[in-house]
Amino acid sequence: MLRRMSGVLWYGFAALFLSGLVMSCGGGAGGGSSSGGAKYTLSGTVSGTDQQGVMITLSGAGTRTTTTNTGGAYSFGGLANGYYTVTASRANYKFTPASQMVPVNYANAVGTTIVSENAFTLAGHVADGSAVATTGVTMTLTGTGLASALTATTDGSGNYTYSAVPGDYTVTPGKNSIYDAGLHTLTTYSFAPPSQPVTIIDLNIPDVNFVTTVTTTNAYNVSGKIIAGSKSLTTDPFILEGVTVFLGDPLFITAIWTTTDVNGNYTFTGVPNGDYAIKASYRSGSCPAPHTTYSFSPSTQAITVNGADFAVSDFVENLSRAICLGF
Repeated sequence: MLRRMSGVLWYGFAALFLSGLVMSCGGGAGGGSSSGGAKYTLSGTVSGTDQQGVMITLSGAGTRTTTTNTGGAYSFGGLANGYYTVTASRANYKFTPASQMVPVNYANAVGTTIVSENAFTLAGHVADGSAVATTGVTMTLTGTGLASALTATTDGSGNYTYSAVPGDYTVTPGKNSIYDAGLHTLTTYSFAPPSQPVTIIDLNIPDVNFVTTVTTTNAYNVSGKIIAGSKSLTTDPFILEGVTVFLGDPLFITAIWTTTDVNGNYTFTGVPNGDYAIKASYRSGSCPAPHTTYSFSPSTQAITVNGADFAVSDFVENLSRAICLGF
């Protein structure tokens, strides 16, 4: 009788002991069971130009909203362990960070201070001379209020919008050309004005508009190849892949470029009728270290595109060992 009672007592004690282990070793934030159903608080502060009345949204392991008090403080109580995302929002203000992830891990948590700045809407419309919207235009915003440029894309109605803090800005539109190889046409886009300066002080700016001009011209492919030539004082291999080929005006004041494939082939698409120059180039080493130089024959070629694709004569790649004098 005593042995049976001891067994009951032992098993009861073991169950309590193991239960305590589970409660105290529930895992990290978001994993396992919270210790005895304990709840915690996530709090933080908004500083800067706007502190009171900022909406703070909590998402992730739980969803709630609150607003900051007169000192910019906010708090969410009764939270279980987990990962939470804190986001601040208010019209005409910008917040840094825009959102942040805060783990609650068996303790109260404090978020990074959120800094607020006045921010206003800068918007506009892009359309052609007949008021037909131009979609897919990349609108680039640069200026004093930005650490780096912002971009927006016009929607199906030709509209775009930014949120920006007070400062001096420039808005510049751009849209990539479209080449139709089957029709041999190149469609290009230009904008008037090419860019616009904008100063934001304390109001939204709604009408930074642009007019699109669409031009379609005949255009063709220009293609060619780099081939192996001769070597002088070097056993280095010929490099046919990755050679840079330039196509430009006869003086290369303006030019576009491409690189060769593994077999030395290259192609420029969407080249309008006209006179051009073309040349090849590959990186070489520099003195005083011994190195191989890469040269191409001919050094340049003059071509004329006139109503058809153009095949460029081969460029011959020659290798030689550089001689460094005076080192």
